[in-house]
Amino acid sequence: MILIITYDLRTPKDYHDFYETIKAQGEQGKWWHYMASTWLLSTTKPPQAVVDALRPHMDNQDFLFVCELSPNYQGWLPKPAWDWIGSEFPVSNPYASALAALGLGGASPTPRVTSLSDLLPAPPKRSGEL
Repeated sequence: MILIITYDLRTPKDYHDFYETIKAQGEQGKWWHYMASTWLLSTTKPPQAVVDALRPHMDNQDFLFVCELSPNYQGWLPKPAWDWIGSEFPVSNPYASALAALGLGGASPTPRVTSLSDLLPAPPKRSGEL
């Protein structure tokens, strides 16, 4: 499963141990951190276990939110971010898996737009180009 962690660290101090603890919660070191104050973890740990591990590294004024990411997601992220999410998100629909294996579909619930060029048609190829 993928957990999303978001936080607001309000105390000016060194949070190095907090960040290292986040990384350690991911299975085999699998984590994602493309946006400030937001991490994604590929893990089998439930949200409460992650909160319990992180809480000792926080102050009382800090905020933390941890939840499981569902297949119903959307956003505006760079292509490497979508690639990581797609590689870590398990395919739960057996029909989607079969279609993907046949090259007829993908595991992603909806197409992702990563830049404005994704919305434009490809330019026509010139004679002799592959």
